[in-house]
Amino acid sequence: MVDLALKVFQNDNINVSTQLQCVNCQFADEPVENELSSIVFNASENIRSTKDQLKWTVVCESEGSCPECLMYLKYVTSYYNFPNILLFLVGGHKISATKCIKIRTDQDPKCFT
Repeated sequence: MVDLALKVFQNDNINVSTQLQCVNCQFADEPVENELSSIVFNASENIRSTKDQLKWTVVCESEGSCPECLMYLKYVTSYYNFPNILLFLVGGHKISATKCIKIRTDQDPKCFT
């Protein structure tokens, strides 16, 4: 099923950029463009809900430190065009389904149900 979902929801278009950002100061590295599928999955046992799963996908910690203040950096992924459908693969973990996920956009927050 996972292979079928990956094939159906495959994306070959550049639709996101990922950038290292400092959690303390205004430092931000140059964004790197990439393609990101509308399938969200994570094997971490720390993930308890689909909201957490999405959050971990678009904002995750890096092992580097800020060259300006030495605090830790995080990877922040920004969509150019957010997909209309998100498919969550939860595997064997006990994850609760979040009924409404709010996403900040350039205009207004969107709620996906």
